[in-house]
Amino acid sequence: LVDRYDNKFWAEIRLNRIQAESGVWQYEGILLNIQNKKEYESTLLDLATKDKLTGINNRSYFDTISIEEIARHERYGGHLALIIFDLDHFKKVNDTYGHDIGDYVLQSCAKIAQKCIRKTDSLARWGGEEFTILMPMTDKSGAYLVADKIRKIFMDTHHPKAGQLTASFGIAERKS
Repeated sequence: LVDRYDNKFWAEIRLNRIQAESGVWQYEGILLNIQNKKEYESTLLDLATKDKLTGINNRSYFDTISIEEIARHERYGGHLALIIFDLDHFKKVNDTYGHDIGDYVLQSCAKIAQKCIRKTDSLARWGGEEFTILMPMTDKSGAYLVADKIRKIFMDTHHPKAGQLTASFGIAERKS
């Protein structure tokens, strides 16, 4: 709904049908502003599905979306590819420069990978310095091109203090 100041908000309407003395049915209602409730639900959804550090999907959400995509692939066919990559020698970054620099590197790498994929692809932090990308309607050669693009950008990126990082990639395609 919209309030008198043109601000949009979520609302819940509760109606009760009552019969007036004249025998005509009438309605009385209550309008509840549930904007705070909706914002809280959104926060909870983010906590359940997003990695707190990088802002990308978390492993739990990736598990859910993978099951859905596999079911879609079984029903409709086509291609379904998976990329898994791991930042090489990442423990050394944390041990040498500290976790704040390590966190920055993880955030930066997640942003790079996110920019290299389509909206229909699902990027997730698998754990630590490991990431996954599920790519519907993509064969292994298409996944290879994306993985190689990400790899090259990683190699060309200089992170403050941590410098250049490399990553190792694995690619798989699900066959019907």
